[in-house]
Amino acid sequence: MGDIYGLLKKEYLDNMRELLGDEYEAFISSYKEQPAHGLRISRLKCDRYGMEVSDVYEALREPFGLTGVDWCDTGFYYEPQSRPGKHALHEVGLYYIQEPSAMITGELAADIIGELIDKKGYVRVLDLCAAPGGKTTRIAEATEGRGILISNEPVPSRAKILSSNVERMGISDCLVCSQMPDELAGMFPGFFDVIVTDVPCSGEGMFRKDTEAIEQWSQDNVRNCVVRDRDILEAAHVMLRPGGYIIYSTCTFERAENEDMTEGFVSEHQGYRIEKMHRLMPHKCRGEGHFAAVLSLTGGDMHDEGAGRDRDRGRNRAEKLDYDKGVGKEARDHLTALLKETLTDKGLDALKGKVFAYGSNLYLAACEIADIAVNKRRLKVERAGLHLGEVKKGRFEPSHALALYLTPDMCVRTVDVKADDEQIRRYIAGESLTCDAALGGYALVTAGGYSAGWGKAVKGVLKNHYPKGLRRMI
Repeated sequence: MGDIYGLLKKEYLDNMRELLGDEYEAFISSYKEQPAHGLRISRLKCDRYGMEVSDVYEALREPFGLTGVDWCDTGFYYEPQSRPGKHALHEVGLYYIQEPSAMITGELAADIIGELIDKKGYVRVLDLCAAPGGKTTRIAEATEGRGILISNEPVPSRAKILSSNVERMGISDCLVCSQMPDELAGMFPGFFDVIVTDVPCSGEGMFRKDTEAIEQWSQDNVRNCVVRDRDILEAAHVMLRPGGYIIYSTCTFERAENEDMTEGFVSEHQGYRIEKMHRLMPHKCRGEGHFAAVLSLTGGDMHDEGAGRDRDRGRNRAEKLDYDKGVGKEARDHLTALLKETLTDKGLDALKGKVFAYGSNLYLAACEIADIAVNKRRLKVERAGLHLGEVKKGRFEPSHALALYLTPDMCVRTVDVKADDEQIRRYIAGESLTCDAALGGYALVTAGGYSAGWGKAVKGVLKNHYPKGLRRMI
């Protein structure tokens, strides 16, 4: 049966035999199989570059050995030896590496968000346990420009990874924070239309990929997860508006953490019902174990007196740069000078919303995100909207996030390198490049036509502005 089967604990196997009955042997045989590997092509990047997902698929199909994932039309299996995570097109955010079964949670959320936008024109979404960012980056494709997304990760170190992925995928209308769920509930009662809760669990569905999860498994840990996840659902309940939805998901097989959890929650909370429930099992699909359920709140649970009240949606996205009062004249002048020098008219037109400050750093976001970031002082914000850059000693230095948000036709100066060229590998590793001696100032470095980061051209040398924390050999 293989090395993994030999690590599985008897109590776990007994539980699975009871759960699966006649399917048990087929399930156990799945431990002989290698885990599946997947990536999801970014709709957001495709739209920004005027492409179809199929265009990117055709370009990547042969080098990565891509085949489609049934439950995600932008999801594809890849051959692990192709190592797409070590390619420049990964660094520019053209796709996100994600376990195929885990894609179903983001798909369920995106479908609901789309329906609500059709009805209301605008949504507020919370990804409550968001790191490393697979769900957030999919949800943002549905909300960008038509709502706001607050993406929360309670563990600060994991929140930084989440923030980095939001940046890499070129997402603007997302606030990344790091709070415990009950803390958020105190700040946002009755606020969200959709809340995604991909909760920490006993991890049984990941045993083929993670032997540490096997070692850490115990029935006591399952019980601890049940208690913790019930608390997370309670926090989500407080933050949900009537007519809203909770998407609950795990990567475990345990009924106590899955069906029992959702069915128990619905029975204890008036107005909820289960709309959908999915189990993905490794002996029935090409992927690891995953559970997802959609819960709807049909009405009656008014968490606060303002829960049913819509705000003025029309002011959420300013039609030009609208400066918060906390942005001083000097910072505004330096930003204006940099943008006029570096961006084309198309680039300048693409930057709309409220500009606000965190110290010497300036951010751009939908008005509602900016207001939350500025006014909710207790909120531990990791990233709020699009980081424009930082004021430094009489000048403005553009951020890596801004580079990944822009497209080459939005920039006055560009230096293009083939996506599989040695020069782009050197650039991502932090080395300077050569450039046209006539070029001067900030230039957008592109990999095969996709924005990769900034360089500063000085006398034929393109000084590297790729962030030091992201530099690596690919």
